[in-house]
Amino acid sequence: MDMRKNLRFYKPFSIDTIVANLLEPLTKSINLLDTAKLPFEVDEEQAYLITSKDENGSIKHQLQLSYLSKTEYDDIGNFYIVSITEVDENPLKGHQILEKRDSIGNELKTYNLTNTLPIYQQIITTNSALLYKYYDYDIDNKKVVTVGTSANELYTYYNGAIYHIGYSINDEKANPEFHNEMLQLTREFILADTHHDM
Repeated sequence: MDMRKNLRFYKPFSIDTIVANLLEPLTKSINLLDTAKLPFEVDEEQAYLITSKDENGSIKHQLQLSYLSKTEYDDIGNFYIVSITEVDENPLKGHQILEKRDSIGNELKTYNLTNTLPIYQQIITTNSALLYKYYDYDIDNKKVVTVGTSANELYTYYNGAIYHIGYSINDEKANPEFHNEMLQLTREFILADTHHDM
């Protein structure tokens, strides 16, 4: 989205009303997450819609689904955030990530989303992380803002859309099993109602 122009942000709406608020073709990429499978209690669910024009002047949509827990001070605690961006073609096609670490030294893994499509997982294993950005709503100023933080991330392409997931759990179990559970949850979310050999 950084290369696109004329970005328009819409006031967030409930994920429960997502089908009523969206039109094709974006709805074909949307599945509802079973929040009971998240490793934290969800206090807030919000959907953000952003439209923009690409370099050819075509309207493109981006949808962010935010599943958040709140602290006693009403700050964001744990989160699982999915960003879905329409694209005309798979930007990952022909690219292969061979590195095992990112530029900071955090773990970088490649798995199969389907037989032909990869999914990449970036796991924070150092005291630093690359900047992860997501949208939030500033109630006082009544506008959508961009928040920068650190997060474990998943990235893939499927069915005409780029999926970028960020998740962070306080006191998270820093072990392979926890991150594998998040990988499987993300796979299920993206591939819901489809059948693929993993």
